[in-house]
Amino acid sequence: MPMTIDDALLPGARNATGTYRYRIDDDRWWWSAGVYAILGLQPGEVVPTTQLLLAHRHPDDTRPTGGTLLEALAEGEPFSHLHRIVDAHGATRTVVVTGTAVRDDAGRVVEVTGDLVDVTASVAARSASDANRQISDAFSSRGRIEQAKGAVAIVLGLDPEEAFSLLCAASSLANVRVRDLADELVSCLADLDPRADRRALVSRILHLP
Repeated sequence: MPMTIDDALLPGARNATGTYRYRIDDDRWWWSAGVYAILGLQPGEVVPTTQLLLAHRHPDDTRPTGGTLLEALAEGEPFSHLHRIVDAHGATRTVVVTGTAVRDDAGRVVEVTGDLVDVTASVAARSASDANRQISDAFSSRGRIEQAKGAVAIVLGLDPEEAFSLLCAASSLANVRVRDLADELVSCLADLDPRADRRALVSRILHLP
């Protein structure tokens, strides 16, 4: 069957994840520890820049790594793209980059935020072009996952990367897709009595102690 983002996040995938932010006006990046790790770096070892990110693109890939980012800046549309990188140790990794544009009050795109997910093991037997098409088709599911990630972050007081890791771990434990778990979480929170304990609900759905 064709591979989707859900396939890459199925139990057993153990995907490394990271979060990034890119400010357009001053060409400034922020990477979480997970992004540094996927690139084979230590946090603080280098200053994140566009040039450094592009330097890690795989030499055999014709599409620039920054292409989808530039599209997001021009169009302001969410994106999902799969490509290969070469980390600081020379290892080739296959990663999914997702991004969402942030606009100011005037509607101008000022920032792009998103996730970097290492799906090397999940797509090892597939061509990058085929996997990229299927992942793009499945990107609609990211909306629900983003809602769930945000809810977990707020309720449990976590950063987005930690919240996403909890969702992935819970899906593995329960042997369900991340999207299905996200649907359950968001639906249950929406139906919850305002006086009820949201933390207890989230902890129960994520199988937290």
